[in-house]
Amino acid sequence: MTLDGQPLPRGTISFVPADGATASAGGPIKDGAYLVEMSPGKKRVQISSTKVVGKRQVYQGDPKSPVVDEVRESIPPQYNASSTLTADVDAQHAKHDFELKSSR
Repeated sequence: MTLDGQPLPRGTISFVPADGATASAGGPIKDGAYLVEMSPGKKRVQISSTKVVGKRQVYQGDPKSPVVDEVRESIPPQYNASSTLTADVDAQHAKHDFELKSSR
């Protein structure tokens, strides 16, 4: 799995059944690789990878508020929330590589 020709360092991938008859399956992505066991059939694929873009207070204006990472999705919506990616998974071992392009 690549984003703009580079292996995706980390993220998650989900395979959602197109017919809604079987369970969704997913797992982590590390250095462009993933391994997911799932039932056969047509799937809609959703890929997500967030990046830290700063820090923010949990409770704005409270000086004692904890500070957490502020993150943003680094994958364009056509590959996650509004995914147009699909995969046809068969009962045999199947490998699906996805070459994602950012919207830069």
